[in-house]
Amino acid sequence: RHLSVKCSRTFRRRSTVRPRSRRRDMTMMVKQRFDGDVQRKDCFLCCAVMAAGADYDAIWSLLDDEVRTAISMTGAFGNHCNQILELLKFERLQVGARTGNPTDEPGDYYVLFILPEYATTGFLRNMLWGRRALIQVPSKNYKGEQHIIYWDGAALFDPSNLRTYQWHEVEPIYLWLFNERNAAPAKEQD
Repeated sequence: RHLSVKCSRTFRRRSTVRPRSRRRDMTMMVKQRFDGDVQRKDCFLCCAVMAAGADYDAIWSLLDDEVRTAISMTGAFGNHCNQILELLKFERLQVGARTGNPTDEPGDYYVLFILPEYATTGFLRNMLWGRRALIQVPSKNYKGEQHIIYWDGAALFDPSNLRTYQWHEVEPIYLWLFNERNAAPAKEQD
C-alpha cells in the first residue's frame, strides 16, 4: 500500500510540472493570404511568423515591395527566406564553424537537406520531436511546386487554405530546424 501511494505521487508530479525552459506558448495558426481571388504563395512567411509568435501584417509591412511581389507570385526562396527570418530576429546557426556540432554553436536555426531515403515518417518524427521546424514539402495544390509547413515540436500546422498536409503525408526536402537551446528569437538589448 505504501508503495502505491509513493508511485501515484511521483506520477502526479511528473505529469503536472514541466521545467520552465521547456514551456512554449500555444501556436496560433496563420493562414495564407489572398490578393483578390488569388492565394499568395506566402507559406514560408506564415510558418516563420508562427515559429516566432509574431504578427503577420507587421512583418509583411516591413518587407521591401520587390520581396512582397516575389513572395506573392512565386513564394520565398533563398535570400527572401533569410530576410524574413532576420526580420523575426532569428540568427542562422553556422554548423561546424568551431566544433562541427550544431548544438554547440550560437544561433537560432540551421538549414538541412533531407535525403529521400531518410525522409520516413518515423525518422523525421524522432528527429523533430520537441523541436520546432519549418519543413519544405512538395505542394499538394500546385504540381511541381514546393510548400512550407510548420512543426511546433508537438503538432503540424499547414497554412494552406486548400488541401493541407497530415503528418503521415510529410515528405521533407529541406528543414529549417530551430536550436532549442536558443528557443526564442534574440531580443534587442537596450
